[in-house]
Amino acid sequence: VVVDNLPALVLLSETVQKTKAFVQSKRDAGQIMDDDAFVKSSWGLDAEWKPTRSVGEDNPVATLQLATPEHAFVIDLQNICRANQLPGVQMNDQEMILSDILQDLFQSHVIPILGFGINQDLEKVCASFPHMPCFHQFNHVVDLGAVARRVYPQTPKHYLSGLQKMVAILLKKHLDKREQCSSWHIRPLNVAQIEYAALDAAVLPRILSIMMNEPDFLKKNSRTFFLKDRQLKMSSRHTIMACLTGTSSYRKGKYQIKNGSVRRVLGVIIAKQTWHSHKKAPPLPLDNHELLDGC
Repeated sequence: VVVDNLPALVLLSETVQKTKAFVQSKRDAGQIMDDDAFVKSSWGLDAEWKPTRSVGEDNPVATLQLATPEHAFVIDLQNICRANQLPGVQMNDQEMILSDILQDLFQSHVIPILGFGINQDLEKVCASFPHMPCFHQFNHVVDLGAVARRVYPQTPKHYLSGLQKMVAILLKKHLDKREQCSSWHIRPLNVAQIEYAALDAAVLPRILSIMMNEPDFLKKNSRTFFLKDRQLKMSSRHTIMACLTGTSSYRKGKYQIKNGSVRRVLGVIIAKQTWHSHKKAPPLPLDNHELLDGC
């Protein structure tokens, strides 16, 4: 489903609520969230943006892909949202609707958000839309690369070092990446782009399901892997410290930040903090820096 209008936003919202209702039903019945339930409640995440053609070029996220085991959504952020807005800028109606839906999903402590090398996507989408609070915190993130290293400890790292390799080995399919460097900033998106974008997110819950059902792994963990190994579930917070323009710069080392680091992405200074989801969040970063040229 391409999300670029109100009916599609409603469908996205209904799907998020359906996932939350499933988790709640397990709790109400006194059932544990075993690995099968973990997979069923998970959402895959991926993002696309205009390819970088020259040194120093950086482009905002154009589409955000989200997928459950049954449904895939390609959210056309370029059409729905305004990129590169300053923090504090009031959201328009569509942005408010989308932000409420995604905040409900991303800040949930019970819905796993799956990705492969997901940290770059989370950081990029926050920098692209600093005025939208839904992209500032993610409370239940699982990187499938880290999961694969636990499930296949004897497999050389380079065998499972990319999504395309994981799809080939685990799903016995070829994931065509030709659209990855296509013109994601041009509208309308073509059919090949939409299918590629949706598939990149849709394969993530499927890959997790395959890993959780590996015979030797299943025998060892009895479908309680994620209940026992909480170290793979991470929270991530992105705090906007400043927005720079042109040649503006900032003094490094002037921030007090625990469990994180500071980076400049799309001219946005982001303090990114990560912690294990079952632990207490670190304090918010403190801004002690001085801009050299202002913004």
